[in-house]
Amino acid sequence: MAGRLLGATRRLVGIVAVLGTAGLLAISIAGGGASTSGGSVTALTASADEGVVATTSTSALSGSSFERGDIISDYLFFQKDAMTQAQIQTFLNAECPTNNCINVIKSASTAETSNAECPGGYTAVASETTAAILYKIEQICGISAKALLVTLQKEQGLVTKQNPSSGALRAAMGYACPDTAPCSSSSLGFFRQIYDAAWQFQEYRINAPNSSIDPVGQVSAIRYSPNASCGAVSVRIADQATRGLYIYTPYTPNAAALANLGGTGDGCSSYGNRNFWVYWSDWFGSPLLGAGGDAINSEYASDGGATGPLGAAVGDSACGLTSTSCTQTYANGAIYWSTSTGAYAVDGAIYAPYIAAGGPTGALGMPTGDSVTVTNAAHGNGGGQQFAGGTIYTSTAGAFAVTAAIKAEYTREGSNLGTLGWPTGDRACVGASCTQSFQGGEIVSWSSTAAESLLGGYVAAYAAAGGLTGALGHPTGEQVIVTNAAHGNGGGQQFVGGTLYLSAAGTFAVSGAIKKAYSAAGGNGGKLGWPTANQTCAGTACTQHFQGGTLTG
Repeated sequence: MAGRLLGATRRLVGIVAVLGTAGLLAISIAGGGASTSGGSVTALTASADEGVVATTSTSALSGSSFERGDIISDYLFFQKDAMTQAQIQTFLNAECPTNNCINVIKSASTAETSNAECPGGYTAVASETTAAILYKIEQICGISAKALLVTLQKEQGLVTKQNPSSGALRAAMGYACPDTAPCSSSSLGFFRQIYDAAWQFQEYRINAPNSSIDPVGQVSAIRYSPNASCGAVSVRIADQATRGLYIYTPYTPNAAALANLGGTGDGCSSYGNRNFWVYWSDWFGSPLLGAGGDAINSEYASDGGATGPLGAAVGDSACGLTSTSCTQTYANGAIYWSTSTGAYAVDGAIYAPYIAAGGPTGALGMPTGDSVTVTNAAHGNGGGQQFAGGTIYTSTAGAFAVTAAIKAEYTREGSNLGTLGWPTGDRACVGASCTQSFQGGEIVSWSSTAAESLLGGYVAAYAAAGGLTGALGHPTGEQVIVTNAAHGNGGGQQFVGGTLYLSAAGTFAVSGAIKKAYSAAGGNGGKLGWPTANQTCAGTACTQHFQGGTLTG
């Protein structure tokens, strides 16, 4: 954008540029009735950045954790969907729960044309909330609203300051306000400061202007304070966001500043980038998270944090900036994230069977949804959670995983709402064949893709015939119903080694040589009718009774 300050702005001396004309600030305090408008104030300077941290908790932080060359990840800093407008408003309200902070201030915005740094442009509004301005600029310029909020706080304390002065509002982001000279008059104004600062951070990223801060990956000598006699330290810059912070505020905290995170250090201390790190850490968690860590943090917060069902965190998540999947464990469960599934918590009765099934590297894989509860009049209430490779169901019978071909067959039968009802046990396998019990029957699978259900009386009859290791083997088809005027109605189900027949006489298996003879005689439709008993064998000779006679084989 022509006319904007390129390269260093905040506290970098020696660069001269012509700034574009900025609009006037219009402020209205909700409920207060007061309003002011003002032009440029050339003598105004922004010094809060070099003050100390105001009202924030630093008890969980240690100055030894500050990474000079990696203050914040590019992912978090340039995240255009970090917060919704409603979330920004809620955050502002919480940080100033009384009144007359920027949570209730309304300001005028000016029209901005689309440019490479902030594509889409900005439509002027005569009076809009701070949350609306921050959200729109986050979306348009691609700078996280969290980063904008932290900068408002570390520069002028505006997130928590009651009744902020017009001067503090006009220099809200410390943009174009060097330490050694007044703020540029053309960059004053609440909206102007936020928009220009966001634009500038994108300019640093896109065009990498020359400055005393060398490009990403290189080592720069960064001073401890504006006083050159205080010295400097060599810092290797890890990413564009960190480089942008140092161009904006070209000092790094010394040991004294890091030893007292909530206060002052010594005469050579600077606090701007330290305060950015402290505020972000206290408000939003680690600033060095990638997509996974950020998503896990959001999921944890939505679940109630440490006071929610997950409880306190146990160890670190190990979610690197380039991780495609990661896990954070808690006292009562865990949150799992991947680029393909998102972040979901696994806790309560579902957690133990999930871990027993191998967790994210087992047959179930990553969770793909939140746990749900189910009201089921037919089979009793329960619930479950979906995973990439199956589902864990919970009911009064317990919590059991249903996976692979058994899950596919269970779904075809209506899942927990169908005839089978809730699972009542884990899958048991013999070789490639597996069985799993349910309230209304059993499912038998004999490969990763093939399975059939056994319902009603067929379940006990199959078990009596030896199940998977018996003569019948696995089923090869569904149960069928047979209308038989001569012998009475019934049904049957085919297996590798024979058939289970069901009639008024009971459910019996017919297999081996007797099955061949029975089929040759017309089966249940022939003169023998339905079987009336199981086979009995003496040595190699077996006998079985039917309605119309007896077969021996």
